Amino acid sequence: MRPFVVEGIFWSSATHAVLRSIGVSRRNAYRVIVRAEPVWFRHPESGRRTAGGLFATKFVIARSEACARDAAVALVRDEVLPFAGNPQETPVLFEVEEVNVVRGVVWRQMRGFSLWAETDGPAASA
Repeated sequence: MRPFVVEGIFWSSATHAVLRSIGVSRRNAYRVIVRAEPVWFRHPESGRRTAGGLFATKFVIARSEACARDAAVALVRDEVLPFAGNPQETPVLFEVEEVNVVRGVVWRQMRGFSLWAETDGPAASA
């Protein structure tokens, strides 16, 4: 496990927490849950493609909830599009499920996704 001192989100959120406490910054840390679907996955052994979706939780520093939503979707999009095998007629759609202001310091950025196959529903985690 990586130590928290090498996490960029730790230093950024700690800096803004201090600046907020003295009235210099209006930026907050936000926890944003983003859903992406349909995402076409290719099975590594069989090569078979299946549709499904994913949830990703991201922590971002932003001036407002709207800016936090945009930043989190951009982060997830940059991570998902390289491995999504979607055909042109079915692009991946990204939707924000939940946004919360985080009081205090964020210690680590969440990594990975909660994945599900179209027929199974949300279940497996990766």
